[in-house]
Amino acid sequence: MELEAEPLQQRSQAEPLSLPTFFMLELEFTNTEGETLAQSTLSSEQVVVVWKAKTKNWLPVSEILAAIISHLSEERKREVLNFARFLLS
Repeated sequence: MELEAEPLQQRSQAEPLSLPTFFMLELEFTNTEGETLAQSTLSSEQVVVVWKAKTKNWLPVSEILAAIISHLSEERKREVLNFARFLLS
């Protein structure tokens, strides 16, 4: 299943990439013989889009980071901000 991101021109740069409101993604891990080793289900909150299949390009790092950070609490967002400031100093 390929997840498509919204076209970039329809949203602002600061706005995180949006997916359908809620979805479940089922993963199956297999060995070289095709036997199932494990299965897992991820919710939409556990998935971040990094590849745009339509254009066959990676999304910009800033958009990926914005999507990840959008799921954090305010306290964790502050920690990320403080760390980014540290990297710039």
